[in-house]
Amino acid sequence: MGTKAVSKLVYLCSIIISLTFMAITVAGAFSSYTDPNKHPLLGYIGTILPILILINLFYIIYWWIRGRIWIWFSLIGVLVNWGFITSMFQYSFDKENTEPTIKIATYNIRGFNNEPTGYSAKQIAGYMQKEQVDILCFQEFNANRYFNMDSLYNTFQKYPYKYIPRQSNGGTRIAIFSKYPIKDSLYISFDNSNNCGMWTDIKVKGKDIRLFNVHMQTTELNRNRHILAKEVQSSDSEREKEALENINRQIVNNQKIRANQAKLIEKYITKTEKPIILCGDFNDTPASYTYRTLKSNLKDGFRTCGKGYGYTFRGLLHLLRIDYIFHSDNLQGIEYYSPSLKWSDHNPIIMKVEL
Repeated sequence: MGTKAVSKLVYLCSIIISLTFMAITVAGAFSSYTDPNKHPLLGYIGTILPILILINLFYIIYWWIRGRIWIWFSLIGVLVNWGFITSMFQYSFDKENTEPTIKIATYNIRGFNNEPTGYSAKQIAGYMQKEQVDILCFQEFNANRYFNMDSLYNTFQKYPYKYIPRQSNGGTRIAIFSKYPIKDSLYISFDNSNNCGMWTDIKVKGKDIRLFNVHMQTTELNRNRHILAKEVQSSDSEREKEALENINRQIVNNQKIRANQAKLIEKYITKTEKPIILCGDFNDTPASYTYRTLKSNLKDGFRTCGKGYGYTFRGLLHLLRIDYIFHSDNLQGIEYYSPSLKWSDHNPIIMKVEL
């Protein structure tokens, strides 16, 4: 095969590959509108949408350098996902508040890394005090036999009001610590899951708000990554294939579980007449059905007052935003940021809200 023939073959393959990725990326733009229980493939595409957009950006540069018309197709793949892109990148002007405000943080703290000294817990408590946070929402709030619950209560003693429901199935705990009185609360159990949700009614500066804290079905990213790495090291192609198939099945199944959990939480939100703040680790991206379902009656705090790049998961090249603070229309977002801290595999989110 001559040089010209090879060049034509490469050119043809480039067209086919770029058009294929464009088509898949366009499909990803509709993933948040479709229930993964009915269309699991679209849900899967939504999970990998950040990677698909990066591939399309690569082909935009590639076709621009080559001066070919195919650049427009890759550009379409990016532009139809503009809503997702703006859910990851934001620029907003500083806002001034005239009404009383409250500062809320949500943080998946990964069981404080199971440290016997409670080092991470103490660092987090100090940081939140420095940032003048009024209410803390934690996911994976677990103690150990060396640094037990009493030790954690003492660490966060600046927050005298708390609600930490005990799960009957021994799953991961969630917690709310507050400087303001908790008037009422409800634990929300998720069927066939170690995860859960809850709400508390808190009286803040004379105004009642309902605060939801949720931890949706886990993605098990870290666990699956270790399993796959172990099978790759075995140099057994059959074991690698089986591990990949199991991981894919698990991703799809967990998406379905999160979708059902989101529907349950959305029912509680719809019935609530008070101003609402929803915090938590959704374990899903803004391209997901979970995100759209939970946001249907609320506003995404990052969109209303966030700045910069909004990733919250510290692994996977910082491509994922899976932790959120939403609020109802009768609350005003003033400030929203997600500092890069080393005490967990997630970043916390801190938001100032005008009441």
